[in-house]
Amino acid sequence: ALLSTIILTIPVAFFLLTPKAMQEYLSSMISAVFFYANYYFQNLDFYVAETTKVMPFLHTWTLAIEEQYYLLFPLLTFAVYKYKKQYLFFFFFIITFTSLFLNSLTQELVKFYQIQFRVWELLLGVLIMIINSNLKIKHLEKIGFPLLIFAIFYFDDKVINSIEPKLIAVIGMGLVIFSNTEKTFLTKILSLNIFKYIGVSSFSIYLFHQPIFSFFRIYFTEIKWEDLSDSQLSNFKIFIAILLTLLLGYLNYLLIEKYFLKTKNIKLIFFLILFIVFANFTLNNFDNRNHSQNNNKITDYT
Repeated sequence: ALLSTIILTIPVAFFLLTPKAMQEYLSSMISAVFFYANYYFQNLDFYVAETTKVMPFLHTWTLAIEEQYYLLFPLLTFAVYKYKKQYLFFFFFIITFTSLFLNSLTQELVKFYQIQFRVWELLLGVLIMIINSNLKIKHLEKIGFPLLIFAIFYFDDKVINSIEPKLIAVIGMGLVIFSNTEKTFLTKILSLNIFKYIGVSSFSIYLFHQPIFSFFRIYFTEIKWEDLSDSQLSNFKIFIAILLTLLLGYLNYLLIEKYFLKTKNIKLIFFLILFIVFANFTLNNFDNRNHSQNNNKITDYT
């Protein structure tokens, strides 16, 4: 799903992005493919870089953290389960709260991008799974869902590096997962077809939302990029961007995600990765030649 999203954005980026933005796009593309995007964006000099509003792959920092987790978590779990099975829950509990504690020690940018500050959000789901298999408490979704909604609408980007919004949102979602059953009103609402379609294609929707909104902001505005925000897009254009995101996300789920879940075509995956690397190399060379030609023209003119 990620590889297909990247490939589909390449021609659009080529025609829409400035040379500098294109260089950053190509670098972020490779960091997304090899799951180190969190470190790439952490180390990016935002003083001279393009505004984040027009970075098509800014959102892949979270995928990098997840993939790093998915590589480390099974190995650690296997080791603890094999030698100290009785301490498995305690092991997860300690790591979760150590990660939470680390969040209280700094307000630096690394807190946003690095796995040690984020792993508690993933491990809390593991703790909930273990507790839920041994303990049943009904109706906790009636507390969890309001907490989730509160976190979404009360907090804004000014507190994006704070622990409180994340803690409230994750606990709220955890309570919903912990006690929600097929009989609850929330489940009946979420069982409607529209939510089912959004649910199954949610990963692809997430992948497409940032590129689509980035390209819309560039194409439909004639103001300085550093001033860009969704408020510069009309409500109609935002509506079209949302519809396009939902449509492409669902199509990506049907044609790409479901296909690879059934076939597990590893060779094709490697081919797509090689294609992206080749495209990156080719576009970088093309971009560098354009820079050299422009510099020569400026020198001749002078």
